Amino acid sequence: MRILYLDNLGADYGSYFLYHGLVGLLGAENVVDWPCKPSFHGGRDNYPDRITNGQWTVGPPHATLWADSSLWQAWARPQDFPAAKNANSGPCHFYEPIPTSAWTYEQVADGISNGQFDLAILASPRWFNSAALHELQTKMGSKMPPLVMHDAEDYEDVRTDFVQQFRPRLYFKRTLIRGQPRKPSSCPVHPFPFSSMWDIPWVPWRDRTTDVFCVFGMTQAMRPKVKALVEACAARHGARIRTAIGHPLAHPEYLKELANSKIVIDHQGRGSDTMRTWEAFAAGACVFTDMQLEMPAPLEPNRHFVHYPRDEHHAGVAQDLGPLELKLDAALRALPEVERIARAGYDQVRAFHTTKARAQYLLDMVRAC
Repeated sequence: MRILYLDNLGADYGSYFLYHGLVGLLGAENVVDWPCKPSFHGGRDNYPDRITNGQWTVGPPHATLWADSSLWQAWARPQDFPAAKNANSGPCHFYEPIPTSAWTYEQVADGISNGQFDLAILASPRWFNSAALHELQTKMGSKMPPLVMHDAEDYEDVRTDFVQQFRPRLYFKRTLIRGQPRKPSSCPVHPFPFSSMWDIPWVPWRDRTTDVFCVFGMTQAMRPKVKALVEACAARHGARIRTAIGHPLAHPEYLKELANSKIVIDHQGRGSDTMRTWEAFAAGACVFTDMQLEMPAPLEPNRHFVHYPRDEHHAGVAQDLGPLELKLDAALRALPEVERIARAGYDQVRAFHTTKARAQYLLDMVRAC
């Protein structure tokens, strides 16, 4: 099986997780990311001036730019466009460089004409890769392989504008919050949260050196309050803790610290997932989280993780942290029970929520439709 993977400009964790999983299943030679994204392969992405310095960065409120081929050409043909300096143009901190051969537009078009692709994936609802898809659909017509859409953005909305324009068979959405209505769409919408790409050996409970790990990256309104609550709770129990706002460790050391922690506090607000969610599960910690996402092979509260209520306010300022405090107090009084939950979550993620398992789920859903 060979897949045409239409990727985007800029950092996109979900897109990389899916790409990583597909490559693990099919091999890099059978997952053609086009226009080629160098940061997936150890290089730096090209950010053309005419895109980063103009409104094309976020796109217009309608689909007019889908027909503008210069959007993808400025990315795929950097020799023709001046590149702007951008701090995010290199690989993200957790990427594993994947060797590959970049395909040109002509090679992609020939491959479509010759039936070399079994599936096309629009890897995100962004303007750059959608411009490439628009051009292919316009020129290749009925020769195009079946299309599915993957949307790993933070927002809960289903992008009906992209669905109406490109007519994918299936739509895979990261941020599907349990209990929230889905906006109507002309194709089935399936849950597709982040996943784990890490194979971290289980550290025996008695050998773990940290009781509570609470380290957050990007600051949100509630996170300093979560950190303060955790510190106060841990002090009452004499627990060993590691807390910080802003990552103090390189990623390999960060994963090692997670694996040596019994409890990891995860906080997103609005019920979504984070990188830390899946890193903590992969490291075998008991995850305390406000996550409330739909997903295949669900992770269940009180069995695989400890859940506290999510923030219901769009600005992320309304969360009641009382339930988190009560549950953390109870956990620190009964750490053997916490180990049982940690192990169940660790086993569930390793079985059903790796990047390969998530990619296999997508392919299975495509075959079944």
